[in-house]
Amino acid sequence: MSDDYVSEEAGTGIVHQAPAWVEDDNRVCLAHEIITKDEVPPCPIDEAGRFTSEVPEYQGINVKEADSQIIRDLQKKGRLIVKGDITHSYPFCWRLVSLIQRGT
Repeated sequence: MSDDYVSEEAGTGIVHQAPAWVEDDNRVCLAHEIITKDEVPPCPIDEAGRFTSEVPEYQGINVKEADSQIIRDLQKKGRLIVKGDITHSYPFCWRLVSLIQRGT
């Protein structure tokens, strides 16, 4: 997927999509048939930043607090390819304000 708000000059050129929260993301996901107009976009976290029943394994856990448990579960299932920390510059993205607030 691509759109004019994505550029290599402002970061990695890779942008996640959150069609339930961000109008541009919704538009791009519709255009690329990731979602359809007659379906509600996925939104598996509540207003406090906790996973909902849509993610039963982590329901009620803050999304950031669940990171280590999710990594352990992926390792147990043999689905984790590599784990590491990367420090890089990250351009400010106005599209992420609501996502960051939900996850903190």
